[in-house]
Amino acid sequence: MKKNLFLLTLVVILTTSFKVKVGSEYLRTGVYGCNCGIENPTKVELTLNDDFTFHYFDNYDPKKVIDIMGKWSVKNNKVKLTNYLKNFKIHENWVIEKNDDCNCLTSRKGLEILRLCNIRSGN
Repeated sequence: MKKNLFLLTLVVILTTSFKVKVGSEYLRTGVYGCNCGIENPTKVELTLNDDFTFHYFDNYDPKKVIDIMGKWSVKNNKVKLTNYLKNFKIHENWVIEKNDDCNCLTSRKGLEILRLCNIRSGN
């Protein structure tokens, strides 16, 4: 009886801890973007690939277009962009929004807040 109770407890703990570790069930790989106005050609896109690489594109400042690639990781519903050319200041910390209706990421850099939503899912 005690052995069965111990095994049941162990299974519950392992199952619960697995769900906590995943913590990113709302994240989909693919292209996250913002077309910031019809007349404004500003385009910000973040592509998260299945192999944990990313592509970040931002043409807000036409004299300083940002087009870089690197690696990404996820932990506790937060996405971190790393291993990219550090000459650019980009939004490297993203929070995964917990909303079943949309799949969006939000980032804050200084006073600037950027929200990108999934516009194309990955493979």
